[in-house]
Amino acid sequence: MEKVKRKRTWEKAHREELCLRARQYRREHPEKAREQHRQYYLWHSEAVKEYMRRYRMAHPDKVKATCAKSNAKYFYNMRQKAISLLGGKCAMCGYDKDPRAFQIDHINGGGNAERRYFNSSTSCYKNIFATEGKGYQLLCANCNQIKEIERRELLRIIE
Repeated sequence: MEKVKRKRTWEKAHREELCLRARQYRREHPEKAREQHRQYYLWHSEAVKEYMRRYRMAHPDKVKATCAKSNAKYFYNMRQKAISLLGGKCAMCGYDKDPRAFQIDHINGGGNAERRYFNSSTSCYKNIFATEGKGYQLLCANCNQIKEIERRELLRIIE
């Protein structure tokens, strides 16, 4: 019993050093650390879930900020994968300088209906991956606008 108390006292006194060692170990042995984390979660899943529930209740702003950051990163990665799947350049003019100018165009129209059906951009991206890009093309903002104006003019002529 006395030995346990001494160990706890020593751990409290050297907490920073222990944390530093643990961080260094995780950096040097990521696979082992990941496996240890999985094993801990398997044995203590209820306690971990309860801890996380209490943490989310106590720190809603931090959790919200972290989720927003994570979601933005996930969305950015999905967009980049879709852009590379569709060729990485404008299908009409060949523009490939800045990916922020790219827009995913439905070759045969129907983009609004699809967005309403899927109800989220990530679902639209997942559909692009599922169809391997068939029915979609990558256009720069200028070419996409020109295509839309030409489509409207064609509709006016037909009417």
